[in-house]
Amino acid sequence: MAMAAMLALSLGAAYAFASHVEPSPSLDHAGAVRASASTRSAKNGELTIMEAAPNANGGGLEGWYGLSSIAGDGRLRPVVRCPNGVEWCGWVLSIDWSPTGRRLALAVTSFGSANPYNGIHVVDLATGQDKQLRACRPPECDWFDLDWSPDGRTLAYVALGGIYLVRPDASGGQAAPRRLVTGRQPTWSADGRSIAYVRTGRDGRRSIRIIGVDGSHPRMLVASAAGPAWSPNGRSIAYRHGCKILMTTPTGVDVTPRLLRRCPVPSDHRVGPPVWSPDGTMIAFSGVEGTYVMDADGSGLHRVSPKAIGCSCGQQARPAWRPIP
Repeated sequence: MAMAAMLALSLGAAYAFASHVEPSPSLDHAGAVRASASTRSAKNGELTIMEAAPNANGGGLEGWYGLSSIAGDGRLRPVVRCPNGVEWCGWVLSIDWSPTGRRLALAVTSFGSANPYNGIHVVDLATGQDKQLRACRPPECDWFDLDWSPDGRTLAYVALGGIYLVRPDASGGQAAPRRLVTGRQPTWSADGRSIAYVRTGRDGRRSIRIIGVDGSHPRMLVASAAGPAWSPNGRSIAYRHGCKILMTTPTGVDVTPRLLRRCPVPSDHRVGPPVWSPDGTMIAFSGVEGTYVMDADGSGLHRVSPKAIGCSCGQQARPAWRPIP
């Protein structure tokens, strides 16, 4: 059943983004997508969160999706307007920037009443085009954990308890997704061949697993863990374990830096899934008291915003980092 809202969150003035074309992928003999050099060399832009600054009356401005970029001074800036000039277009469930930072994928939903904008959208910030990839067709009416492939041609997402892959640029009507595996929180390897994800067992315990994008070679990676995030260079996977953010190689070797072996925030302030910066030097995460950034070795922890998420609609408070090629 769809979740969502009767209320809009958003902000003020438009924010201009650089225009770049998604890189063309190269294929190996098996047809697996390899990450392009331009993706791997991306620099760090602003963080985006599923929250919006209130207006002078404490409410949200009409006509904007409820998400914002965090400026260097900590202020929240608007990102995307609602399509067709409507005043309210749904609660934001998940966000992720494409590898070039030109396109933003977002999923929205609503409570109680039908909303034609519920679904997965891909917004081209250069042209303003808002393409709705998926719409609410019961029982599929909520979408989580969006994650772009390294070549920018495929989007992974979660619906109905499974991980799906869809090509946003597919011709015709709404893109036809392919179900990959039961699970949540997908994250792509740098070469585009594999996805790490979270699987919940019958006993309720979660584990991180890896599977090929063609569904081959599924295997366990880490027990009692969640929130995996594959590093841009493909050498390590950061993940959440209780109040800590730890790291492993794709082969299961623990490579957690010393400073990360402690809770980055007080242990009663649960941390959200980690998110790597595009250049692989920093990690962001959301907590009870806001959104944080630290160096990849655990040093330099600081809060960049007291905000983290607007609507708690069953999703993780996971920020998205905009790449700048």
